[in-house]
Amino acid sequence: MKRYTCMIVDDEQDAREALTVLLQRHVDHLDIVAEASNIEEAETALGRVNPDILFLDVELGHTLIFELLDRQEINARLIFTTAHDQYAFKAIKARAADYLLKPIRPSDLREAVSRACTELDKDQLILELNQLLEQYNVKRLSLPVKDQIRLASLNEVIYCKADNNYTRLQLADDEQIVVTKTLKHFEDLLPPETFIRVHQSYIVNSNYIRQLHLADSALLLKNDFSVPVSRARKQRLKDFLRSAWRVC
Repeated sequence: MKRYTCMIVDDEQDAREALTVLLQRHVDHLDIVAEASNIEEAETALGRVNPDILFLDVELGHTLIFELLDRQEINARLIFTTAHDQYAFKAIKARAADYLLKPIRPSDLREAVSRACTELDKDQLILELNQLLEQYNVKRLSLPVKDQIRLASLNEVIYCKADNNYTRLQLADDEQIVVTKTLKHFEDLLPPETFIRVHQSYIVNSNYIRQLHLADSALLLKNDFSVPVSRARKQRLKDFLRSAWRVC
């Protein structure tokens, strides 16, 4: 069986040790590569390791783990481990693979890890398919949609919009596809000569740009879509359009 890596984030040492013991006894294909007791330690550790799965307590002292998720884009599968049930909806919005209440039952832990690993296997399949499409110069994206893989032409994609740790792809035929991937994932995947990130929450297909409204810091796209342009990215967008368009 393929092995995966994980990291534990919990402000209580006893809780970290208890989860470590559970994983060692009941999950035989998961290696713990890092631990953290607060958000700052977690950020430092994530700079060193790139775990496949993150076990996250919700309340870390006086802060919530969602601050970490808001501060950086994380591609790891998230399993929340907490004594508090009131954060379940926010965990779902953060694309959690599972939400386990303490004390954690071994059967629930095995099921959560199995679900996360299944999603990771699907991610690997999609990565290999995208690499194959790129190798043969087929300009399509393979996108996981429920239990299927949807192939979409790059020319169909008008823009990508961040939605927490999901991404919404707006297609030219008015279809929207929601994918459990961060916007950073698509920024790395899409060809930079065509797609440009214009805002923390938006990547646009330059072929669909109709007008740039400098005063309003907005892009008007074909099909009557409008997206904001952040101040920090405005100059880069102007340079991009100057090189792509014939400016009079």
